[in-house]
Amino acid sequence: MITETIETSGTTIKEGLSSAGNSVKEGLVGSLKGINEIQSGIVDLARAILYTAIWYGMNIFLKGASA
Repeated sequence: MITETIETSGTTIKEGLSSAGNSVKEGLVGSLKGINEIQSGIVDLARAILYTAIWYGMNIFLKGASA
């Protein structure tokens, strides 16, 4: 088994791979946070649309019932 460590400009391959892995992990975490923010915005929008639709529907119903 080869256990040789190669050093290029002060950084070992293992350190370089570890750094690349951390960068990928940070990118994924950032993407997931972004997805959560988008999901939260969609839920807020849906809630506002439903509230408005129900409010207008009730107003139309009440006006029709009183006529």
